[in-house]
Amino acid sequence: MAIAKVMAKLKGLFRSGNMVGIDKSGNRYFVRTEDVDGALKEKRWVEFENDSDPTTLPVEWISWLSGQRKKAPTAQQMLDLEVQRERVKMNAAIMQKEEEKRLFRAKSLQQSMDSGEEAQTLSHEIHKDTDGLRVLEPRGTGDSFRPGTWQPSESSEPRGTGQSFQPGMWQPPK
Repeated sequence: MAIAKVMAKLKGLFRSGNMVGIDKSGNRYFVRTEDVDGALKEKRWVEFENDSDPTTLPVEWISWLSGQRKKAPTAQQMLDLEVQRERVKMNAAIMQKEEEKRLFRAKSLQQSMDSGEEAQTLSHEIHKDTDGLRVLEPRGTGDSFRPGTWQPSESSEPRGTGQSFQPGMWQPPK
């Protein structure tokens, strides 16, 4: 019985399969259906072009070879995926350049603040007190700006809870 299995495997190795596709590197992909222990099993394999590195196979073909994908990828699917990958690479490069610009601006601003120069952009401080959140804005702008001098902004939001509730000036949109 064991000899019959070995002979069947050897016969299967010399039997050719159907080519189902070629990738952009020229690697060819094949499939063959064979009887294994009374059940039909599909065998899939790749023949490399020019001793290619197996780690460079496209993900779609690896998925097909491992049986995670039922149908082999078509040439159009492979082309669409390649275009999509290139678009992602371009977008990543653009985002990286924007991030580098942002970091450069932040570093320049920090250096100018450290050297005593006035900052052109001001941030708002938010303090929490017993009446709820109140936004505090800087007093003065540009040349008249003095750090550390804050004045509370008038809020149109209601303040307080329960017995201390005070309605604000806010009105619903009409």
